[in-house]
Amino acid sequence: MTQSVGSDHPLAGGSVIVMTRFLLRSPLLLPIALWRFRDVARDARRAPGFVRASVSVAGPRVIINVSFWRSRGEMLRWVGLTPHLTAARQMYAWAEQCWSAEASDLRVSRSAAKWD
Repeated sequence: MTQSVGSDHPLAGGSVIVMTRFLLRSPLLLPIALWRFRDVARDARRAPGFVRASVSVAGPRVIINVSFWRSRGEMLRWVGLTPHLTAARQMYAWAEQCWSAEASDLRVSRSAAKWD
């Protein structure tokens, strides 16, 4: 199951993608964790620099979140705000494992621009 939110802003040089994977302590936490991601994504849509996010269930206890931002600075400002901090603390309490990675200076390839 994948859920996406966002707008149609194009990615440009300097943008960043962040991927976070959570292995939850119990499959019973999955529905409430997805609900929490939905709420945080709704808040993120109002953040300057937010482009798009997608949350996927990758297993009975695994959630993967991918978000796209116009710049690393705008992403870092968002992660320091209360809605994200509250949700992050909650997810860390529910998670057996968590890892995150980011890639920056993304550009849309010429062929990808033709997919629309």
